[in-house]
Amino acid sequence: MCVVLLALLAGGCGEGGQGFLAGPSGVSLAGTWSGWFSSVTTGTRTTRATLFQVGSVITGFWTFFYGNGTLSGDVNGSIVGSTALLTLRPTSASECSLSVVAIIGNDRLEGSWSTTDCSTHDVGTFSLTRQ
Repeated sequence: MCVVLLALLAGGCGEGGQGFLAGPSGVSLAGTWSGWFSSVTTGTRTTRATLFQVGSVITGFWTFFYGNGTLSGDVNGSIVGSTALLTLRPTSASECSLSVVAIIGNDRLEGSWSTTDCSTHDVGTFSLTRQ
């Protein structure tokens, strides 16, 4: 399914760069992003994400890097004005998903997140820069 999705996304052409249709305000988040996610309980994790975009719909993949390994999963969400509302779902069923509210800046995403769909509640902030 991922290959089909990537093929469909790669076929989109239009404004916004990288062959993807831009969101309603002309914003394109398509590309590779890196930075950090910070948590009250787990500290700061280096992060890398690859985002794809068709219109205002965002999909992609993310990875958190820890000193002793990684945690990764899928990104899904949408752009509403100058904000991206995203859900980060880990591939491991034992990990919590994150609900993310990102303020879109010039090649920068910053904002806050909280855990969802689990009994452990955690919150934090993050900052990502387009590579």
